[in-house]
Amino acid sequence: MTTVSVDLGRLLGAVSPRLYSGPGSVISELLQNSQRAGAGRVEMTVCRGDKWDDVRWVELRDDGCGLSDPSALLDVARSDWGALDDDEDEPFGMGFWSTAAVADLVVVESRRWRVRVDALRLRSALSLDGVVEVSEGPEGDEVPGFRVRLSGSGDAWRESALLFESAFRDLVRYMPFESAASRSWDCVGLFSV
Repeated sequence: MTTVSVDLGRLLGAVSPRLYSGPGSVISELLQNSQRAGAGRVEMTVCRGDKWDDVRWVELRDDGCGLSDPSALLDVARSDWGALDDDEDEPFGMGFWSTAAVADLVVVESRRWRVRVDALRLRSALSLDGVVEVSEGPEGDEVPGFRVRLSGSGDAWRESALLFESAFRDLVRYMPFESAASRSWDCVGLFSV
């Protein structure tokens, strides 16, 4: 038997820019997931540091059905939306991974699940060992809907993060959410993931 190894970082680096043209595409993917999950409300929070362009993290949350199985989120080329799929919107299981192309750290919380992806490490990894952590919280300690927090550093992150809020505002106008809100606030001195 022959063992074949795949350079996941290189694969992600090669595929992501061709599938996702930038921060707007990432926000679009996340909003489509919210829509498929039946969310009536979506909200984006941008946490800034000392300066306007010092974005510490960006969080998108919704009140949809949430994530029942984290493997559905992490399995490449697998979409669990089933009957919700239509001809115009064909999910193919890569949307979540687009976040790894623009952020250094991605944290998802939904129901009792918490998924942490060290995207910075992923981009240089040969395997997912130590890159993805999945944990389940205690019963009764559930996060309603779906919440994803992106954070990073450096010029590429700063450029992407500055575009997230405007992409969110532009995209939600064309989606059937009952309400959508974005807010930006100073988080200097606050603990962030």
